Amino acid sequence: MSALEPLLAASLLLAFAGKGAAEDIERAEVVAKSALLAVLVAQRDESTTSRGCLVGWRLARSHLLGFILLEPLLAASLLALVGAAEDIERAEVVAKSALLAVLVAQGTPVFNAPTLSRKNLLHFVRGVLTIRRKYRNLLSPPMFDSPRAISWHGAGPMSEPDWSGEAAAALLPGSNYVAFMVKGDQQQAVYVGFNPNPEPCSASLPPPGLRMQWKRIVDTARMPPQDVAVEHGEMLHSEYVVAPGAAIMLEAVPRPAAPPPQARAAVQQASTVYQRMGQV
Repeated sequence: MSALEPLLAASLLLAFAGKGAAEDIERAEVVAKSALLAVLVAQRDESTTSRGCLVGWRLARSHLLGFILLEPLLAASLLALVGAAEDIERAEVVAKSALLAVLVAQGTPVFNAPTLSRKNLLHFVRGVLTIRRKYRNLLSPPMFDSPRAISWHGAGPMSEPDWSGEAAAALLPGSNYVAFMVKGDQQQAVYVGFNPNPEPCSASLPPPGLRMQWKRIVDTARMPPQDVAVEHGEMLHSEYVVAPGAAIMLEAVPRPAAPPPQARAAVQQASTVYQRMGQV
């Protein structure tokens, strides 16, 4: 099973073609392959196919001519495709994760009107589009093969995603987790991770850079407006727990400066005074 299929809570043929998979398998396969291209995160250098998951793509042409389509035009909303009838809250998390995959990919994202008719999804798309514009040079550079510092990560420290599928076959925790980090000039960096597993995944975060710290700006498992928190995101350290079916996006920000020695000494002295007062 590919990393995309559990993210969408069904096989690609069923998730994107619905009943058409049984009625017209050839058409369903076309739709499924289009969906794979829709959610691929376009990067340069390598094109890897593993367990049916296309994770790389290289074209020596401008990405402005490419469109990224998550669901077939004029079809049902994305929530309906990912099981909203059974569990609307989980479906919304999965839908936002799929939308994030499209919004951080190179190309021009295209969305269905039924999908954006839901207030929470519209809020999410608007928020992530703001982030996309902020980091346009990292996420959507002028050319598909524009040079960028890209690295892929698994859930473990200094690990890569389980491209072979062996860890997933052994049902190891977090084996399907996949993330990438893109670095640019002036210590700009973003980190995007996806957890298609049915259980939470503790992801070890790569170092964001010298005197930098990760800040959470997107977590699809959180309720609006905390799912996209550009201004008031949580400051993180070395790990982050990603909810089932959820995706996250982090940005590198300058680490807060340590207080001068005089200030630290004053705090320690005040603490000592308060402790003595408590003993009286």
